[in-house]
Amino acid sequence: MGSFCEVCAGARSASELEDARDIVKVAFDTRTVLLCRGHARIAENSGVKTLDGLRALYGNGRRS
Repeated sequence: MGSFCEVCAGARSASELEDARDIVKVAFDTRTVLLCRGHARIAENSGVKTLDGLRALYGNGRRS
């Protein structure tokens, strides 16, 4: 099994996930998160700097 974007994995079923080749590691205040380039770009453009900020941006079952 490959690495998957943590945001995509939370919003899609396992069968919908493709092997992610464009995964980047993004360091936040408490840990590093695996994100696809699209979700990483959205987080960066939104000014997200913390894991709590990332959760607020993508959390609570909202789709990207």
